Amino acid sequence: MIANESMALRDQLLADNIVAPDEINKALAESTESATDLEAVLRNNQVLTEPQLNALRAMRQGVAFCDLSDFIPRLRNADLLDEELVRRHVMFPLFDFDGVITLIMDNPGDLTGVDQVRRLVKREVDVCMGNRSDILGLIERAYGASNYLKESSLSDAALERDE
Repeated sequence: MIANESMALRDQLLADNIVAPDEINKALAESTESATDLEAVLRNNQVLTEPQLNALRAMRQGVAFCDLSDFIPRLRNADLLDEELVRRHVMFPLFDFDGVITLIMDNPGDLTGVDQVRRLVKREVDVCMGNRSDILGLIERAYGASNYLKESSLSDAALERDE
């Protein structure tokens, strides 16, 4: 995280009274001393969790934070996007509603990925942020299940031909 991001995070934590000022100052000193970003120091020292830090980052970026445990994602939405694109940009088409695709991404600032999706689906694209590990798990479930079903149907078709 660049220094400006660390300062933006510090300002957000202070303004919202999320972390005590002395704890922030201690974390900033450690961050400077170890040349580690403030987010990593807060996470490593268990001051804030990964989801809390992601929710704060989403607020600073002006996007919604989506906790995948609050949803039952439709795995068939995987059919909307190519697996390679989804894995490369750590995103998943969470919703497809009323001509708008909502992507959950670990980096909603990845405009290249968003633009690629927009060109591919030729629809409006909204973005929300989620935890990277949750999104990767969803991708694995969706595309792993999709690949299994494709392989299974190919095997069934081959068996029917052989009979």
